[in-house]
Amino acid sequence: MELIIQKSVELGVYEIIPTNMKRCVVKIDKNKENKKNQRWQKISEVASKQAGRNKIPTIGEIKEIKEICNEINKFDMFIVPYEKEQKNTFKNTINQIKKINSKDRKLKIGFLIGPEGRDR
Repeated sequence: MELIIQKSVELGVYEIIPTNMKRCVVKIDKNKENKKNQRWQKISEVASKQAGRNKIPTIGEIKEIKEICNEINKFDMFIVPYEKEQKNTFKNTINQIKKINSKDRKLKIGFLIGPEGRDR
């Protein structure tokens, strides 16, 4: 998670919301969530300074996947990568974003990354 935060901040994200999912390998104890969040926020701050960013991205509280699903409407676009996708590739999606994004109005884009797996 620390590497994900560091690289995401370097790429220019504004906010990271850690999410609990069924197949997450690491389960964070409720009693340690606050301490983890503080550590992640510090990583965000250091990565921001290293990348020369003037705004430090926030690391939100850990949410359940259902909470994230309820907030999808807050975004102009919400991307959920799928490794076997053939038609809507990530490259095509980025090109679409470039076409509709403007200097006057920046798009608010959500990006969900989670563990692999399927129900059997």
